Amino acid sequence: MRPLDALYYALQSKHGIVLRTNNIARARAYLYRLRVELADESLSILSFREGPNGELWIVRNSAAEPHPENDQQIDSEAISGVGADA
Repeated sequence: MRPLDALYYALQSKHGIVLRTNNIARARAYLYRLRVELADESLSILSFREGPNGELWIVRNSAAEPHPENDQQIDSEAISGVGADA
């Protein structure tokens, strides 16, 4: 999955997605920069938050928090360019 796809997948989901990564700061910075570069106003409702178990939540601002048991969980290694070695 491409980072672009992850952003739009989070946008399409009910609450957001959970991105498991070993480098939250790097993944958050990368996805934030991509969102800005895309200049797609629909993506402005996405927030990047650190979850309680060290994962990155990409959530819709209308959602208080994602529900990992119901929403998609993705390993950062599955998103090219976002993993720790990116």
